[in-house]
Amino acid sequence: MQTALISALTAAIVTLLIEYTAKPQLEVRKDRVVAAARLRRDVEAQLSALNSKILMLHTSTTGSYPRKTWTEPVGQLDEAIERLLNDLVALKEVLPERQIFAVSSSVLRAHVMCFEMRRFVEAETVDAANIEAVRIGLTEIMARIGEARRRFGVRRGQVVKYRKMLKQAAEEDRPTNDEPYSDHSA
Repeated sequence: MQTALISALTAAIVTLLIEYTAKPQLEVRKDRVVAAARLRRDVEAQLSALNSKILMLHTSTTGSYPRKTWTEPVGQLDEAIERLLNDLVALKEVLPERQIFAVSSSVLRAHVMCFEMRRFVEAETVDAANIEAVRIGLTEIMARIGEARRRFGVRRGQVVKYRKMLKQAAEEDRPTNDEPYSDHSA
């Protein structure tokens, strides 16, 4: 009888200790993991949506479509890329720094290309050269977003396997000060 009472008392004390000491920390950790997974899924969805948006815009950039139909989608594309960059910053606690840098640099290059492409969309005259410049810009943006998707698709467990690829991607995106400035305008 005494052994059963001691067992029950020990079990109750251990249960209460775990309930009040370890469980709150586990709940906080679980919430953090769930929020990180949700943010990761959101970024993946944004990358897919950007690809779809770029494809739709690419098909509509012909001479038969008025320029006004390009301005708004290109502006929305620019805003979507900016939102994606902000969400990538929030992933710093979830993903390795090299991976964030590699993905962000691809998305940033797409953002710069979108900014450059807006000049052609907002040009006074729409000629074949402007249309072709917009189409080339969209193709380049699509390539950068695809690159970002590939770099983002590397999971934490695969980072060791793909460390060389991430390191190479991060290093090729960093500007180097070794190269002298050359002016090609002459």
